[in-house]
Amino acid sequence: MDYLKTIYLLSILMVASCSPSEQKNSDQENHTTEIVDNKLLDSIYKKDLEIRELDAQTDTIRLEDYDKVHRNMVFEQLSQGLVITPRDKFKASWILQHTNVTSCEGELKSISPENFLLAYHLMIAAIRDTAKFHQKVPVKMAALNYDRYLLFT
Repeated sequence: MDYLKTIYLLSILMVASCSPSEQKNSDQENHTTEIVDNKLLDSIYKKDLEIRELDAQTDTIRLEDYDKVHRNMVFEQLSQGLVITPRDKFKASWILQHTNVTSCEGELKSISPENFLLAYHLMIAAIRDTAKFHQKVPVKMAALNYDRYLLFT
């Protein structure tokens, strides 16, 4: 459990420090390093949308079976410093917000409310890093994740 808390803290620190930058080559010329979106996060995000759409149509999918695997993949990408672009942060936040809840003595409890806080920070970083994300959906998602964090803690 301490391992997961360490990962969460490191992930939050990495999100705060990850932003596109310029690098200098040995000839002292400035070249903007093109930072591309994380392809794994993109595929996880698309799969998440796909399984939720299928579940909405059929009500036959055990979403947590997918969500747990996807969350672990996001944690791995965060721990390796591979969540860099605003779209990466958006997609990681999207995945982390799908943290399961359980009923305990008649109350809903999150299996890991810290995921909602991390999702909130990722979404805020995505919004801050680009004007493209100053839209209702990401702002609403940031508020939703923070609300979920407060609700379950």
